[in-house]
Amino acid sequence: MKDAIRVGTANDERTALDRKLLRIAQVPRESIVIVTDESVCRQAAGAYAGILRKSVDSEARDRPVLVIRMGKVYFVDDLRPRQGRDVAWEAMVFDQLWRRLWGYGAGA
Repeated sequence: MKDAIRVGTANDERTALDRKLLRIAQVPRESIVIVTDESVCRQAAGAYAGILRKSVDSEARDRPVLVIRMGKVYFVDDLRPRQGRDVAWEAMVFDQLWRRLWGYGAGA
């Protein structure tokens, strides 16, 4: 959550450039929230798993996700462990129509 707040609100030159590259508008702190609406979270989980099914694992299932809304975009992460051997993870950013804008991650 701290990273989303920094990216969404900071005024420094580096963060402004990051927002421009990522096509994210600067927003007030109060517009960055953890989403708890089950319907939105299900949509986010479906969009996230849909990308994985197309690009990584055709049998990827929907799973619980963490969703952070920042203005008009959603950061989505499926909360897989990020430790251990052969770990791979990806967080994704979607627009309001659940189109993937970009993602970031690491691993095997």
